[in-house]
Amino acid sequence: MINPEKIFPLSDSNSLTYIKPTITRPNIIVGEFPYYSGRDFERHATQHYEFIGEKL
Repeated sequence: MINPEKIFPLSDSNSLTYIKPTITRPNIIVGEFPYYSGRDFERHATQHYEFIGEKL
């Protein structure tokens, strides 16, 4: 069964990650199943301005 709280959705790959369980900043809001080819989505989410309350 697909589990959106599991970081690695594919058992044979640790490079494809679900984004939701890796988010630590409250200004980044994601749905249940978006994925990212990498390990640190937040580090690459640079086109928003957290200091003025903007959300991504």
